[in-house]
Amino acid sequence: MNKAVAYADVLDRLVAESIACCPDTWAQGRLCIEADEIRILCRIDGHGAPGTASISEALRDLVDELYVRMDRHGDTWVEAVIEFRRDGDCEGRRTWFRYSRSAKVAADARRPWWKRVVGGD
Repeated sequence: MNKAVAYADVLDRLVAESIACCPDTWAQGRLCIEADEIRILCRIDGHGAPGTASISEALRDLVDELYVRMDRHGDTWVEAVIEFRRDGDCEGRRTWFRYSRSAKVAADARRPWWKRVVGGD
């Protein structure tokens, strides 16, 4: 599944809210999200630009929405990075997800034996 397409609606809202949380002087930024079984932490980095972003409640809600939606589809990640530009160009958005090895093993264990992936990451 192409995550950028499957979750485009929430990713677009995440980018828009991330931009709203940034100082006007930032041309680009990076939303970094870390998740464990207890909490979800997020921060916005301005690629060395001066100033500090503030995390709004709306942004926290969108981060939670993304995590829960993906988790419900068996796509549970431990880290997500969403890079964006202030011009709002969705084509310029880049997204990465990092998975724990134990999450992959647990996901494979839920699959029937004939659909399990052998080897690889």
